[in-house]
Amino acid sequence: LDSDLISGYYSMFVPTNAAFAALPSQLQALVQSNQTAMRGLLEYHVVDALYRTQDSFNNLQLSALNNRSIRINVYYRDQQSRAVVTAEGRRLEGADIAATNGYLHLVDAVLLPPSGDLYHLILTKPDLSVFRQLLDLGGVSKEIQVHEGTVMAP
Repeated sequence: LDSDLISGYYSMFVPTNAAFAALPSQLQALVQSNQTAMRGLLEYHVVDALYRTQDSFNNLQLSALNNRSIRINVYYRDQQSRAVVTAEGRRLEGADIAATNGYLHLVDAVLLPPSGDLYHLILTKPDLSVFRQLLDLGGVSKEIQVHEGTVMAP
């Protein structure tokens, strides 16, 4: 991966040590033992562009080196508060740390690309079983499998 990063300008979302320590042990073992998995994980944290948090807006999509999108969002508690910027829902703890070839952004968790559609994600959450039944009864389950969107599940 370092040969890919020799020239050009990049932005990197760098998980803290605590973020790596919080990974499930099975995922840690996979990443440590499988170079392809490690490269895929690392490529998901690098953007082939200069990104600074001042350029952020809700649902900004940045293209990672693995051709997956990293979604950026901005949250304000009130008019006087500093904005909280997230990458894939994970808080940037330190941002816009300048280097000669780009920016580092410290993130409070290892970014993991989303997998599966909305319906199958709901299936993995036991506390959403009633909601899933309603989706099935209402004939909506197929719809959320094939279209992009946001589901607000009670």
